[in-house]
Amino acid sequence: MQRVSCELEQLLTVTALMTDSVIACDEWGQMVYANFAAQTLFGKVDMEKNSMDDCPEFLGMFDFRGERMLDPHEMPLAQAAYEGKVVRVNLLVRQEETSSPVEATAFPVLDTKGKQIGAMMVCRCLGTFPERGRVTHLA
Repeated sequence: MQRVSCELEQLLTVTALMTDSVIACDEWGQMVYANFAAQTLFGKVDMEKNSMDDCPEFLGMFDFRGERMLDPHEMPLAQAAYEGKVVRVNLLVRQEETSSPVEATAFPVLDTKGKQIGAMMVCRCLGTFPERGRVTHLA
């Protein structure tokens, strides 16, 4: 595994006990972190082998129509990592027998000098998909 920068390490420490799912990758697209909530939502995230290239397979993400996201570059985390975009989208996560609608927000992670050192994605589980144009958070 690549060495994780000090700034990213501090950010990961803060997210460890969050109830929202948090996944992070380094600037090369290698997965470096998944908190407990992410391991519960997405299943096992293997930091040694999982990268952005196999994201669609192991994350089980589908668009709101139920169509599997096949291209790694359509994933919010990939767009944040490779294009430096902030992305917010509603998705469906399917693992084994469960389906969970989530609001995924992905963003680039910058060091103190403004250089991008990775990306993070936070997924908040929704009870149902919000109506188009209306964002709803369920506690």
